[in-house]
Amino acid sequence: MKKCSQKGLILLTTLCSIGFSGSVIAACDSSPTCGGASTSSTSSTSSTSSSTKKDNRRDVKRDKKASVKALIKTMAKLNIEFDPTVDLDGAVTSAQKTAVYDAKHKELQKIFEASKK
Repeated sequence: MKKCSQKGLILLTTLCSIGFSGSVIAACDSSPTCGGASTSSTSSTSSTSSSTKKDNRRDVKRDKKASVKALIKTMAKLNIEFDPTVDLDGAVTSAQKTAVYDAKHKELQKIFEASKK
């Protein structure tokens, strides 16, 4: 059995650590000790996994944003006083923006619940 190079093992470990659950056909570079497997097949697998992760983060952010907008509309229809602004200043990454929307949703939910009492 041939051994993979350090580069191939790092890639395989990285794929496992980010939760990649697909089958990895080639986890080695193109060195002769790996049987000539090409890096491009593992690179595309890695970039596909990374792309999927980005899509998931965008979906979560989009869902949080939509829930805030829905709650704002509901509260406005019920004439509940609240601050509808969402301050994204300083939020650069998708994760930061998601956290801002999540915090705003919690704030609005608390006001909404209090108004029902």
